[in-house]
Amino acid sequence: MQILEMSFYVRKFIVASCFIVFSINYIDQRDVIVPCAEPQCDGSLTSDNYPFNYPKLRNDNTTLCVPSGKIKINWTDFSLEQPEHTGYGVECVYDWIKIVECENQEILLNKTCGRNLTLPTLTSNTNCIKIIFRTDGNWQFRGWYFTWNAVVGNNGNCEI
Repeated sequence: MQILEMSFYVRKFIVASCFIVFSINYIDQRDVIVPCAEPQCDGSLTSDNYPFNYPKLRNDNTTLCVPSGKIKINWTDFSLEQPEHTGYGVECVYDWIKIVECENQEILLNKTCGRNLTLPTLTSNTNCIKIIFRTDGNWQFRGWYFTWNAVVGNNGNCEI
């Protein structure tokens, strides 16, 4: 697997709450592109440092594209910080993953968090998806791991 482009920078947010002012530094990882190169049209992706605890304060965006067809994701492992019970229900507010289509931002997997989850197989509608992974500065867990492959038509064969 080849990474075409990666850039890092630190974004600092200043937050004021209840007369207490504190700052949070997020390390951004932008536009990591994982191409499908001949003859490989499958692979795997993990959170940073998997199977050990992922880092604090991550703001990762990974783009995965195949030459044509769709992308099928099979989850192997998933363990993030638990959701929070808020006034609006149960929400993933600390550490979460979300997967969207690249072009129209259609949601394939809404914000998802929790420990030792079994997630369903996902299939994109296009040949390009974006994996968005966010972590806060408190608890870290094992993270996530999935395998992926390019599929075309009903036969599920990889088209190169």
